[in-house]
Amino acid sequence: MPHIRDSRILIVATEKSGRWEVSVSREELRRTGARVDVATLDGRGIEDGPDPARRERIGADLKLADARPDDYEALVLSGFHLSPEVASPRWPGRGLVLRFLETGRPVGAMCHGPWLPLTAEIFLKGGPGPAETAMGEIMTSRAPADVDDFIARIVEEVELRDRHHRR
Repeated sequence: MPHIRDSRILIVATEKSGRWEVSVSREELRRTGARVDVATLDGRGIEDGPDPARRERIGADLKLADARPDDYEALVLSGFHLSPEVASPRWPGRGLVLRFLETGRPVGAMCHGPWLPLTAEIFLKGGPGPAETAMGEIMTSRAPADVDDFIARIVEEVELRDRHHRR
């Protein structure tokens, strides 16, 4: 398992994802030295924001179906409001999220991002604190004000896992 400077992190985005959840988190993670890829359902990127006059195009690096979980040290589920493509247990990213959780790799979810594993029937139970799943926890970020702490936690978890695997 590599140090954060040598790690790869995958961000999953949909048309309902916003700028701070994708662009800002991608740039902050890149500042740590990590290589960050953005995956969307079609691999063509997204346009963020509800105001068509102020939308920003956010590029994608690959299709969600082409993302190989074992190529990444951490997963970030960007925020989005529920949309038909993700509000289903048949959502194509379900296996990806499960693979990260099964292998104990960090999973983060921003804003409405926790809805994704919830609607894909990955969560076992909820409650105060981190969302608990069948295999671990999902770190969350609720608003732009806590993105720095969120990114720091992802880095901490990647490096903690790195130290545990080198023993």
